Amino acid sequence: IGAAALIIGGQPKSGQVKAAETAAPLGRLILARIAPDGGATRGEITGDLAAFFDHKLSPGDWRATADREIQKLLDAGLATETRNRFKTAGAGPRIAAAFCGPWPMRSA
Repeated sequence: IGAAALIIGGQPKSGQVKAAETAAPLGRLILARIAPDGGATRGEITGDLAAFFDHKLSPGDWRATADREIQKLLDAGLATETRNRFKTAGAGPRIAAAFCGPWPMRSA
């Protein structure tokens, strides 16, 4: 099962990891950050989300934690990396949308 089991909620059936419906809270936050068009670089992810963690983690610990979570998302197929930019993949966009909740539609 590997690293994917670490971020996917629930128990896998018959030794297989089902399509992810939920990632760990940090994973969902990172997916929400990389979901917009263009995705995000590792530096953008860690810089933009640092305020959520700087009261608990040193900058180096935060970067290491974010790196581990990003790798879990990649291993689970929820994100991809192309030219140092991360984008959602597979079930990632759906997980990011669920994390952000419904947004009211603006009329034109």
